[in-house]
Amino acid sequence: HYADTQLAAVLDERLVASQSQTVETRVLLSFRGEEGRYCRAFSGSAGGGIACRDDEGWKLEAVGNDSEGASTDYRMAGAGDSEILALAQEMAAGPALDAEGEKAARAQGWR
Repeated sequence: HYADTQLAAVLDERLVASQSQTVETRVLLSFRGEEGRYCRAFSGSAGGGIACRDDEGWKLEAVGNDSEGASTDYRMAGAGDSEILALAQEMAAGPALDAEGEKAARAQGWR
């Protein structure tokens, strides 16, 4: 299952350091998975998860629902986010990308 056009655009373009806290879908962090693919953990009013980039697009590796605080404009990291972040740590083959690492990965189309 792959990310829809709207989510794919967020995953392609949005950098963790430069996003607003009020956006509907936030990127939590970016990392490289075991196979060397770029993956991004995200959280939004419709739920969150982790997607990894392959030749087809952003493949959804893990998806969760978030009912907590979905109707508010500003949402603190809830249980859903911490579960996503814990899973990202398990999947990552190293530390999360920093701001420069994300910019470089985006410039290469996350490949």
